Amino acid sequence: LSKATPATDQAVNATAGQIVTWQDQPIKAYFSGDSGGYTEASGNVWGDDLPYCVAKKEQYPADAVLSDWNLVLPQKTILGKLQERGLIPYGVEIQDLQVRDSERFESGRASRVWLTMGDGVPHPVPAFDFRLALGLRSTLFRVERIAGSSAFRLIGRGWGHGVGLSQEGTRALADKLGWSAGKILAFYYEGTRIGHLAATR
Repeated sequence: LSKATPATDQAVNATAGQIVTWQDQPIKAYFSGDSGGYTEASGNVWGDDLPYCVAKKEQYPADAVLSDWNLVLPQKTILGKLQERGLIPYGVEIQDLQVRDSERFESGRASRVWLTMGDGVPHPVPAFDFRLALGLRSTLFRVERIAGSSAFRLIGRGWGHGVGLSQEGTRALADKLGWSAGKILAFYYEGTRIGHLAATR
């Protein structure tokens, strides 16, 4: 409530009773901070294939959203955080870390991250779990080994899971392209309609 302003009150009143629907039923209106230029299919994140939350390229100008991020992490930090989450056992070491291009979704997001363990055996970790364990902004990233060290650089885009509406994308579509709220909702939630709730007492 501390963020309420006359403008937000006006927006609430102007859209009172409106809902986004798919086949006359309210949708699961997933959203993220920033899609990184490409939204993600819901099934790739939670296994719930929603026909209105699909992977698609954003329409705003490439420079309209500052999506890029990078993070340098020592090998020991990666090892410790993955062990804390139970993703790899204690008492092991890792030699290498990589994302295989053949295991990326249409959006470019990683589906799995491969660790080469100390004994040379490859060990896969679901990218979504890897992201949460290390506190990464998204799974839309690539990995570089920093020469002469045991650290890795993770270079990525976006913030969040990327499913459904992108908050930064919404701002860019409205500010740069002049899209209406209805057009933005129709883009992010494909095939949906804006419906109305029946009045209740």
